[in-house]
Amino acid sequence: QAVADKDDARVACEPLLRDYKTMKWDGNKMDKRDKDRSHASDADGYRVHWLLPIRRATFTPQRAYKGATFKYLGKTAQWNTDSVLDQILAQTATAPFVVTKVLQNFVMPAPSKDYVNRLAAGFKSSKYDVKTLMRDVFKSTEFVSATAYRSLVKSPTEFMVHALRALGAQSAAQVRLALTAAPNLGQVLFDPPDVGGWPNNEAWISSNTVVGRVNFVSSLLDSVKAALPSAKDAHRQHLDGVLSPQTAAALNQATDDHNRWLLVLASPEFQLK
Repeated sequence: QAVADKDDARVACEPLLRDYKTMKWDGNKMDKRDKDRSHASDADGYRVHWLLPIRRATFTPQRAYKGATFKYLGKTAQWNTDSVLDQILAQTATAPFVVTKVLQNFVMPAPSKDYVNRLAAGFKSSKYDVKTLMRDVFKSTEFVSATAYRSLVKSPTEFMVHALRALGAQSAAQVRLALTAAPNLGQVLFDPPDVGGWPNNEAWISSNTVVGRVNFVSSLLDSVKAALPSAKDAHRQHLDGVLSPQTAAALNQATDDHNRWLLVLASPEFQLK
């Protein structure tokens, strides 16, 4: 029997009870966004070939900037790609900025200033070694804190991969289901909206994308059919057994594995991490 943890589940599911602005995405064709990205690479001598089947970049020395010195981040010099990167890394804001982005993707949407600064100090002293940063993130007490539990929203890709694995769905046709559903969920792999990547957490949830997630689960369950695994312990394995009263009640009323899996994978709790 599914038992609700009212306090934890209520707080964890609050982001999914709101209606966020629908995200709009461009197609795969060459558009103004791709042209802007190509122009941004001109100064360092690299050109990205966006229209090739496999996008690649080539370095052309003649295209690299060789003009006069200019002031950049408080320093006047003759700049190239390496010196620009060195100047960026020399800024006191760089390490906290990178750490904040990492924490927002792996730990919590609004990490405290003390938490950020503590990890930023280690990141900078390691000469910006990402392995060191991620080790510090995963070993921090905040990573396993109650505040971090279910404070993030799974991206569409995380959500679909988790659902595929939960049902043991590994066929090419089932993977294609995920690829087909991705645009309706707001994330097409390798095609972010701009060079900043995708927004995260609450930005993934809107009235349209929630419907898209439920429809994906329904289609995936139909594709599994006779090979559907038992859902007896699905809420414990995939939801930690921490459920809202509404989810617990619905699971207790489910009459078969198909409906029980649908309730688990489409639940607000399953959308969180």
